[in-house]
Amino acid sequence: MALTVTQAFEKCLEDITATKHQKETLIPAKKNSAIENLTATFPSTSDLPFSQAYLIGSAAKGTIVRLFDDVDVLAIFSNEKNAWNKYWNDSAAFPIGFAGPTTESPFSRSARAVRRYEFSSRRGGTST
Repeated sequence: MALTVTQAFEKCLEDITATKHQKETLIPAKKNSAIENLTATFPSTSDLPFSQAYLIGSAAKGTIVRLFDDVDVLAIFSNEKNAWNKYWNDSAAFPIGFAGPTTESPFSRSARAVRRYEFSSRRGGTST
């Protein structure tokens, strides 16, 4: 049976809207995974300790569409060790440079691991 334009749009919206399972289970799991990675990469002993994270973007607004590979997380770091004074004018000294890892540090190794995981998970693989 042919659909009206309104019915077709409603069907399209239903098909692309995140399911209850995705909203209640998968999105929080992705956020928690990001928090675990950030906590491991930026422990309290680092120059820039991880403090907290917030879900942002379409997942936070409830407008994320299927199929999604990732969610956006805003990471907040502590400046208790004055990292701002150390790195504000020298991004190359930052363990993960803005143009990519600049040294083989725990930060750069972890960043590569996260990128590998994200790349492979989009393809249905596992992290390497």
